[in-house]
Amino acid sequence: SNVDKQYYEALSLFRKGDVAQASKAFSFLVETYGSEMNEKQKLSVENRAKIASYAESLSPEQAKALLDKASVVCTQGAQLVAQEKKQDGLKLLNEALTLIEQSSTLATKDKRYNYLLSFVLLYLERNEEAKTYIDKAVKQLPRHLQCYMLKAKVSRRLKDQNEEYKALRYALRIAPENKEANYRLAKLLLSRGSEEQALAPAKKSIGDDKERAQELSAQFKNASLREQIDSIVVEMSIREKRIKTFGKDSKNTISLNKGSGKSRRSSGGGTRGGGGPPPGGGPPD
Repeated sequence: SNVDKQYYEALSLFRKGDVAQASKAFSFLVETYGSEMNEKQKLSVENRAKIASYAESLSPEQAKALLDKASVVCTQGAQLVAQEKKQDGLKLLNEALTLIEQSSTLATKDKRYNYLLSFVLLYLERNEEAKTYIDKAVKQLPRHLQCYMLKAKVSRRLKDQNEEYKALRYALRIAPENKEANYRLAKLLLSRGSEEQALAPAKKSIGDDKERAQELSAQFKNASLREQIDSIVVEMSIREKRIKTFGKDSKNTISLNKGSGKSRRSSGGGTRGGGGPPPGGGPPD
């Protein structure tokens, strides 16, 4: 409808940081089409108009304080969802969305804005919107691991394997030993039947995770490739028995998963730097 079209145009202006124009557009919608809207539409537009008006009144310092708070609330909400407290987590993530939008004057000035917006929208299952803002975020933060991990997640939700593959390859340029990026790449390649290509990232993704090794092993149809993953599981079992017998100090006497390199301790790697987005690549699958 015309109302929906104008609403999304105003919302787009708002999230681009053109808060003054967005505020006028939302107010115009209420004044002009208020009688044609159902109660839910009218409430949504009125709420946006209030948020835009409030955002317009903030100083840059006040807007930054709100975005700082949004970053913390995003992390707290995501942690609750991960702990299977979904309703509590989503409540916090909706609060974070309001805080982010209240800081919309920073849309082109603070590099966290688009990442945080995409992060929240993905949790709220607004996948197409999440794509719009993660695409902006990777342009603003081209060396940030978590941006590419979130882009991979968004692409996976949208069933776009080509974009997911590209995002994971970029993530691994930044942090070649990152376990989660390697795991996701291995899973993607295995789903495509590219087992030989999947072997190296599969090995790098395992670390000390026996369950993950067994999961990946089951997905290899090629027996010789599967045996290479199974050998890692065997080494883990040997190490577990050695630790039970001789104690934890014996842990370092057995080398597991050769080729995973020095970065195993810092598998969450990537360049963060001041002002970057919070850790995490989005909601669980």
